[in-house]
Amino acid sequence: MVSSMRGETYVKSITFGQTFGEANWIDYNLGLKCQRFEVTVGVDDTAPPKSGARVAVWTDDVEHVIGQTALGKPLTAKLDVTGVLRLRLEAVSTVGDTNAEYGGDIVWGSPRSWCTS
Repeated sequence: MVSSMRGETYVKSITFGQTFGEANWIDYNLGLKCQRFEVTVGVDDTAPPKSGARVAVWTDDVEHVIGQTALGKPLTAKLDVTGVLRLRLEAVSTVGDTNAEYGGDIVWGSPRSWCTS
C-alpha cells in the first residue's frame, strides 16, 4: 500500500488503523533466517492532526520500544534479528478516548529484512 509520512512517499508499506488504548499488530515468521530488520514508522499524513501511537517491534518475546510517534514525526527502527523466529509490529493509540475509535493510520514504511534462504 502506498502511504506518506512527513511528505515522504512509501510505495511499499504496511498500514493499520488504531483504537485508543488497544494494541494493533501484525506478525511475520522470520524462520530463524534473518539478521537485520529496518523500518520507518509513523502516522499517515492523511490522519487527524493530533494522531499518535506508541510503537514497538517484538522479536519473539522481547519488546523493543521504538517510541511515541505523532503526525509529522516518524521514527526509524534498526534491529538485529539474528536467531528470531517471529517478528511483531505493534502500535497502541495514545490519542482519543476509551469509547471512540480513532482513524489515524499507522504506517510501517518500507520495511526491510536481510535474510538467508
